[in-house]
Parts: sequence; C-alpha cells; structure tokens
Amino acid sequence: MILAVRLKVDRGKVSEIETIVNRRGELFFSPPGVLATKDHDWEGILPPAQRSTREYMNDAANKYFSGFSANPEVEAPFATPCDRWEGGVSTTTTTHNCSAKGFNMTHTHRRFPVADIEAGIAAGFVNFNGGLPDVHMFKIRNGKIEMIQAVFGGNAQGAIWPDETK
Repeated sequence: MILAVRLKVDRGKVSEIETIVNRRGELFFSPPGVLATKDHDWEGILPPAQRSTREYMNDAANKYFSGFSANPEVEAPFATPCDRWEGGVSTTTTTHNCSAKGFNMTHTHRRFPVADIEAGIAAGFVNFNGGLPDVHMFKIRNGKIEMIQAVFGGNAQGAIWPDETK
C-alpha cells in the first residue's frame, strides 16, 4: 500500500484528515520504486536565497496541472533536470523532463493546502483527468521544480476533492 496523508492542526489539535491510498494492482503502484527514492532530499531546509513564497510555489504547481495540453497556455518553471515519480514509477527516466505538454487532460478541483517554504515543498490535490483523486508533491529550489512525487487514489472514482476557494 502507498499512502498519502494530510493532517490539519488547529490550536494543537488535528481538525482534518485526508488520505489517498494506492493498493496492489492499481494504477502506478510500485512500493519498491517509492523506497528507491528514499535518499531524495524532500526534508532538507533550503538556504533563504533558494526559497520561494507560498504563492509562487502554489502557482508553479498550478501551472504544472494546466500544462496538460498539446499547446499549454502556461509553462511550469521546471529545472533541468526534473524528475517525476508516480506511485514509485519513474515517468521521466530517459528525458528528465517533467513537462506534461502533449498529454491532453483536465485536472479539476485543484487545491494547494500544503506548502513548506523552508523545505521548498508544495502539494497539489486534484481530481486527475477529472475523476481520479491524486496528490502531487513538488520540490522547488531557486524558483524551479526539481522533483515531483505523486500518489494516485487507486480505484477510487469521482470528484472527491472539493474546490478550494482560498
């Protein structure tokens, strides 16, 4: 099982819990692939000069999702190289390019509830291609997306993430 969890803490108490679970036999399920990324720097604190604002990181993540088009109107700020793993499956092994250009999909109900400015991480929750619950985490350094980790909601179908208006 591959699990993504978001906890909201309000006044020292957990007030919200969201989970995405990906199980054996479901789309992009590779626990060994997840373990192979254990040495990637997702937790290190960035020097202040390499950090971005929450707004910038959320905008970069939003541009990634908007880039699923033959001719995207916007381009996310990708580093060179940029690598992406989806449920432990490397999807950029040969190209090291995270652009989604050419994949025509719509990602509705986008929310960006998590941003760690010091670590350079933003998380985007979407209904991938309009119906698959998904969370993507973006590692952003010097204003560029360097790495992406995604967890899909397995066989869950339908728009389960509400729109966030903030």
